[in-house]
Amino acid sequence: MLCYIYDIFELTVMFDTMDKDGSLLLELQEFKEALPKLKEWGVDITDATTVFNEIDTNGSGVVTFDEFSCWAVTKKLQVCGDPDGEENGANEGN
Repeated sequence: MLCYIYDIFELTVMFDTMDKDGSLLLELQEFKEALPKLKEWGVDITDATTVFNEIDTNGSGVVTFDEFSCWAVTKKLQVCGDPDGEENGANEGN
């Protein structure tokens, strides 16, 4: 159970890192600006708009934490190291 709680915490930290305006929603521009950080986490995105639209499952034009976390789980995105962001890295599993 604790590992699931920690995973949610990690995803929350990742989302908050990308959500520059603190709106609890990711806009396309914030997502594009986060591409270098996502690459550090092991996700190499070549077409940010396409991936953003895939994550935005309800088509609202913004990505919620729920949408982001569902996408991250399907990509097996994992943050390794310090969840406060000092030694973050990630792996995309198959």
